[in-house]
Amino acid sequence: MRREIPIANDPAWEEALRLWDARLDPDEGEDAAFAFEDIAHSKADNPNAWAWGARAWYFVGDYTYVRQGRIFERGAEMGRRALKLEPTHPGALFWTAACLGGFVETVGTLRRAAHAPEILRCLASLRSVEPDYYFGALYRFLGQALVRQPGLARQLLGRAFPELGAPSVMSQLRQSIKKHPSFVLTHQTLGELSFADSGDRHVAGEMLECIEAMDLDASAQLMPENHLDFDRAIEKLRVIAG
Repeated sequence: MRREIPIANDPAWEEALRLWDARLDPDEGEDAAFAFEDIAHSKADNPNAWAWGARAWYFVGDYTYVRQGRIFERGAEMGRRALKLEPTHPGALFWTAACLGGFVETVGTLRRAAHAPEILRCLASLRSVEPDYYFGALYRFLGQALVRQPGLARQLLGRAFPELGAPSVMSQLRQSIKKHPSFVLTHQTLGELSFADSGDRHVAGEMLECIEAMDLDASAQLMPENHLDFDRAIEKLRVIAG
């Protein structure tokens, strides 16, 4: 199966990936994060190992520990280690930004603003080297930022990406859906952002229908996130669509 971050042909990697692929079980997901962390420390010059650590700890923080700051900090530090080795590593750029984005949601406004420049640097670099990384993750991130922190996100986007307001992010999300139609979070983000930006409930209803008809198992690479996001997306979009 294609991986969003390259892997090595090595027994330790194989065990970490076995745990990772079973991450629908929360214990397996956490064990995978520890396994990738062990690999990174044993192969300290391998940016892929550190990037996998960031990726795995983000998953643990987002789906297992319900956005605990210390988990996201751990992932962000691993992502930074990857970027020191390879500054344009797409996986490290995105998952470092994602971990920092998760972390800032657990702290006050001033600390959020303090981390914003690093997040934006990662996203700007990702846009330069691989803008469609992980099925358009960049635009899901920006869309969720505009939904969850609209004032701060608009201010920062205006500085770093003046051409990327909410309408252009929504356009990119629609393009991503055309390319990768079986990703729950992309549909959810488009529906939420359309309502947050203009009060449009129609798009949320459209996205709700798409998700309800979706084959959640269509892509092994989107598992188990699609299943974990499904109920949350349905609930949010039903509220918006009325």
